[in-house]
Amino acid sequence: MALLSFRTRNPQRDRDTDLGRMDRLVQFLRQLRTEIDAERSGLEARYEKAQTSAAFALEAFENGGGEELSSKADDLAVVMQRYHARVAALEKQIAFMESAEMDAKAFHDALAGADPEKRQGGTGFTSSGNVAQPAHD
Repeated sequence: MALLSFRTRNPQRDRDTDLGRMDRLVQFLRQLRTEIDAERSGLEARYEKAQTSAAFALEAFENGGGEELSSKADDLAVVMQRYHARVAALEKQIAFMESAEMDAKAFHDALAGADPEKRQGGTGFTSSGNVAQPAHD
């Protein structure tokens, strides 16, 4: 009579579950990277507009325009500084996402190439009077 009776899942099923999880993680990291890239692209377009407006305001001020043009150019300069800070933050996020994706892919590939029977540590159970042989789903 066996003291313990329990079932374990089939190692291939566990492997497939793990691979699916890694696939979803890689897909999610790619989605985040796409969102970050879209934000950066939008910022670049707004930056170009701000840069053009600042140049026109400064030129108009230098050609005898009112003091408000100088103030506008100064305000636009602050906006462009914020842009640079935000782009730097986004670049760090992109680098992090790329690194995380590479790590997740490497983990996935190692998992995909692993033998499910060997992943269990090769210890397996043997039949004896005290331990039941595990059943697989």
